[in-house]
Amino acid sequence: MNDLFEPIEDLKFQKLFDIDKSLYQESRFLRDIRYRYNKLGFLSVNQINAFKKTVNDLKDPKKREEYEHKKRIKKKKKESLRLTSKEKKMLGLE
Repeated sequence: MNDLFEPIEDLKFQKLFDIDKSLYQESRFLRDIRYRYNKLGFLSVNQINAFKKTVNDLKDPKKREEYEHKKRIKKKKKESLRLTSKEKKMLGLE
């Protein structure tokens, strides 16, 4: 994560990426956008807009709760797709 916070020369992007580090820790999407900028040196308009929207959503308590709720639902769906050892044996996967 240290290479994620390399100094940025472009003032426009300095301002864009000047957010609390805790937001980067919470959001894989924000880290990915920052990483892509560090690697390529530019972002598309859509990437910039999505980054700004995500930051605003994470800062707004109401939208943050929605974000957390969606995250919990996604996690539950993923867990429900896991097979038990009994199911694996029945399918011949174990």
